Amino acid sequence: MHRNTVKKLALAVLAPLFVASASSAATLYSETNAPLTGGTEWSAKQGNTTTPANTVILDNVVVPTYNGGLGGLNITKVTVQDRQPAGAAATSAQLYYASVATDRANATPPTMTNATAVGSPVAIGANGTANPVNTPVVFGDGVNTLFTLTDAQLNFTDPGVTTGAEFYLGVQFSDTTLSPGQGLRLAFPDAGYENPNEYFEYNTSTNGKLIFSFFQPNDANAAAGIWVTGLGHKDER
Repeated sequence: MHRNTVKKLALAVLAPLFVASASSAATLYSETNAPLTGGTEWSAKQGNTTTPANTVILDNVVVPTYNGGLGGLNITKVTVQDRQPAGAAATSAQLYYASVATDRANATPPTMTNATAVGSPVAIGANGTANPVNTPVVFGDGVNTLFTLTDAQLNFTDPGVTTGAEFYLGVQFSDTTLSPGQGLRLAFPDAGYENPNEYFEYNTSTNGKLIFSFFQPNDANAAAGIWVTGLGHKDER
């Protein structure tokens, strides 16, 4: 199913589990092409939900250079962008990840495991200006491991793709008001990272997962997702 994504989070490929090296960190995924057609910049506060408390917005990301059997990936840095309207209150953002649980089958999207929180929330200041503001939200330093994904967790499930890995990244805001609220900035994937869009609203209190779309399939922005860039390392044991 073709779904709209909030701008993809910036991910940093993590250093190897056993051979960590800052110089060997690589960009595993990047979705930073913006603005979107018609000036669309961000999603509703927490996707499509009407009760944003406990909700995480999760978007699938791909690592086309990972062919499996290498021992996994160490993620060291993830960057997303908060999109604040004028007058938005201060908040904080918590990073989450999940892995693919069952394969995608043509029009049927994959399912995912329960989401896991990573580290501590990152504070985001209030926007006291009269204009919207895009604020980078950075998780990790690009050297130390934020979380590790094993070969078993790196299932690539898109039909017709024979190499690569896929998992989910997402964010939960501490501010649970819809107005003025916060939003994740949206973007199109950079060249080489295109993938079917699968978005989930994940409820941390019930482990509930709801598939949703940011745009209608025939919308010019339908291929957009969360603005994100990720860095990390393959485990090269």
